[in-house]
Amino acid sequence: MSDYVTLFINGFISATILPGTSELTFLYYLSESASKLPAFLSVTLGNFLGAVFTFFLSWGIFSNWVEKKISISEIRVAQLKQYGPAILVLSWVPIVGDPLVIAAGTMRLNVFACLLWILLGKAVRYAVLMIPFL
Repeated sequence: MSDYVTLFINGFISATILPGTSELTFLYYLSESASKLPAFLSVTLGNFLGAVFTFFLSWGIFSNWVEKKISISEIRVAQLKQYGPAILVLSWVPIVGDPLVIAAGTMRLNVFACLLWILLGKAVRYAVLMIPFL
């Protein structure tokens, strides 16, 4: 399997409620390869699309199930009400990010704004990790 596909899949899984190690995989790849930009794009796209999957899963058919089965912290809901979709720039933060994305989808916030902030947060995170390798 291509290294870029591996980075993409690892990034995707890491952005869902499943545990993942996209940062470690990305850093390892950066230390072993000269192809920094394709690695950055692969892991960022995978991580973004994983969050998109989570967002729409909580938005759609499963929104009632999510509200009943997964206790979305009132703190996350309050943060979303206070800051709006911009708080999703923190969607990459472990433990905090996934509940924010789930809450945003369940609350049916503006899709375009949510996805823009999610993409920005995830891209900046990987860009910062890449700085020492440039």
